[in-house]
Amino acid sequence: MMTNFDWTKLGVKLIGLWAMISSLRSVTNVVEAFYINRSSMPVPFALAVSALSPLATGLTGLYLWNRSDRLASSIFPRVSSAESAGADDQERLSPVALSLMGVWLASEAIPTLVYNISLSIFSLAPSHQSVFGPGYLPPVMTVTAKANIIAALVRAFIGFGLILGSSRLAEVISAMRGRQSLSE
Repeated sequence: MMTNFDWTKLGVKLIGLWAMISSLRSVTNVVEAFYINRSSMPVPFALAVSALSPLATGLTGLYLWNRSDRLASSIFPRVSSAESAGADDQERLSPVALSLMGVWLASEAIPTLVYNISLSIFSLAPSHQSVFGPGYLPPVMTVTAKANIIAALVRAFIGFGLILGSSRLAEVISAMRGRQSLSE
């Protein structure tokens, strides 16, 4: 019988694999930024903006894949007797599901943060030179980047909260269903 540790390790590995595969989808964006959009924006800017997010996604996936043991053991440091004694699967797997949702939210926030922070930094410099002077990114792009940074930070905060408090949250959900009482 698989323990919560085993399920969490498997789930973290699958999330890591998904992130690595997802990063490969964006290779076409890098090629497009380098070859097609040369005239509309400087090459370093185009490459940085198009390559940083997939790179962050791939590295996050690689980290999750390689460190799945460590992450699973930090979420479930020990196997409790209720896990191995054939407890109700729904009650036993609730902390696993909540912690995996937390890993997913936190890992998806990282590339968003990287992309939007880089976009904010690059928007400080002129994106092109014209007869009328330097051209900057439209203000809507910097405002959108700031909003996306805040949204990603909220997702990461919720994700880390789910990871760190998954067992307690599962107890609360179970108590709300009337299956067990909250023990302080």
